[in-house]
Amino acid sequence: MMDNQPQSFKNQIHIVLCLLGIIPYLLFVYIFYAENFGITESVLLLAAIVLGFHLGGFRILHMFAEKLSRLVRLTDMTTESAGVRELPVDDGATTELAELTRHFNRLLKEIEDQKEQYDHLTIELLKQAKANSKEYQRQIAEIEAVHERLKPYIGTRIADLITQTGEHALQHPEYRVVTVLFADIRGFTSLSEETSPEEIVAMLNEYFDMMVNIIHKYHGVLDKFIGDELMAVFGLLTTAEAGPLDAIRAAMEMQDATQALMHDRELQGKPVFKIGIGINTGEAISGSIGSKDRMDYTVIGDTVNVASRLEGMTQGNEILVSGAMYRECRGIVAMKKRGEVQVKNRATPVKCYEVLGYADGD
Repeated sequence: MMDNQPQSFKNQIHIVLCLLGIIPYLLFVYIFYAENFGITESVLLLAAIVLGFHLGGFRILHMFAEKLSRLVRLTDMTTESAGVRELPVDDGATTELAELTRHFNRLLKEIEDQKEQYDHLTIELLKQAKANSKEYQRQIAEIEAVHERLKPYIGTRIADLITQTGEHALQHPEYRVVTVLFADIRGFTSLSEETSPEEIVAMLNEYFDMMVNIIHKYHGVLDKFIGDELMAVFGLLTTAEAGPLDAIRAAMEMQDATQALMHDRELQGKPVFKIGIGINTGEAISGSIGSKDRMDYTVIGDTVNVASRLEGMTQGNEILVSGAMYRECRGIVAMKKRGEVQVKNRATPVKCYEVLGYADGD
């Protein structure tokens, strides 16, 4: 197999010297022997002079090859090992080799400068990344803190919505189909007159804590407390279709929990009460309403008014719903018609139904 590796410049110079020096001398000797020329002192002197010139040229070319080889070795050392920053320029170097060395040194300087810039940029980027990471962690901590402060006032799910999408998600008003629930304590005025303020507050806190947990359980949003009354909205966090059934399920569990709580209070000799619940479903306006200093995310409209009116008609332990609720939940919930109710600023009366429980024993 032939060796295809390129020969070095030094080896090529040696070949050229052989061709220019040894072969002509061999030819010269051949001619002398073939033609029987006599070797005189003049011929020997001339041959010696020519040989001297050839040897001198050989020496110069050999030195040039050595310097070129040394330059190649130094270049290789510079590119592979640290610490060699500049190639020395030999005193006896040719103009071309000196210029080549200086050109390589300029390249080394540019590479070194670029390396320093790259290192500086890398350090700055690392510092910026560290600063960004700290700022991100700080913002996460602030969001979590705000989330925890908001939960007691607006509920976990609305707090999640604000922290995930920003408060602007609650500021854009829109028409939405929602289900509105009102729950109120019956006879609260007379109860409060017979009970100390501390007992009233403790009783309400215990009651409201249970009610809010149930509302959240069925994907509802606590809208507000109005004295001893509460307002909740369903269908905001799920779908409009799921709202009516979620609200009725929540209302039935709220009644059961209240009766169980009152039974325990009665055994302890504490005041007891009953609640009435009214529910309606339909289109309402949702959005943030209030002043620049105090905003309240709520729903308003005829749907809300009807639900409030239905709640006002209830007796203790009752759940009254509208005809719209009846159409959405019949077959799943057992309901009994209770007649019609007239709502202020509404031309037609609203059909009213009492919730009895789940249909078919569910």
